[in-house]
Amino acid sequence: MSSSTSAMSATGLMQGLPTSSGASGSGAFGTQSVKPFHKRGGKGQYRSFAFLPTYLRRIVKYKQMDFEYSFWLMLQLLVSPKTAYRQTTYHKQTKNRWSRDDPAFVVICSLFMAVSASAYCISFGASVGTSIYTIIAAVAIDFILLGVGLSTVCWYLANNYLRAKGSHNHTVEQKVEWLYAFDVHCN
Repeated sequence: MSSSTSAMSATGLMQGLPTSSGASGSGAFGTQSVKPFHKRGGKGQYRSFAFLPTYLRRIVKYKQMDFEYSFWLMLQLLVSPKTAYRQTTYHKQTKNRWSRDDPAFVVICSLFMAVSASAYCISFGASVGTSIYTIIAAVAIDFILLGVGLSTVCWYLANNYLRAKGSHNHTVEQKVEWLYAFDVHCN
């Protein structure tokens, strides 16, 4: 077989394959243009939240939250805390963070707090206005604000007074992440 025959057969095979550009420049994918990920989809529908940290931006994008994993983790915290800790350790090994990067756990806990506050108001026969105030106070003040305050104090104390300093020269310095302190509050 000569080199011209093998080149002809290779060109014949290539014409049937969907390539971005064939010998003549017109392939099956030649007319399609691929856009970068940040330019796909809706036209800047979440751009107004760009000033928020990534964790808070994900609360706005509820389709990106993994509720199934969060429910599974809640169940594991009740039934088998060892499994939940092992999963958190795997997360630390893969993403180099102890904290969860998905706010679905906080959203679910907030909904549970709202349901329990609603049950409290129904059982004690509170008025509609009082019930709404109680639900908002339970979620916003008792769960979120007090959790943020307590997490901040514990984060500061852990990083400044509870860490071993200068024990080994060849180890990576470990610090407690604020978001991890908030995760401990949520658990």
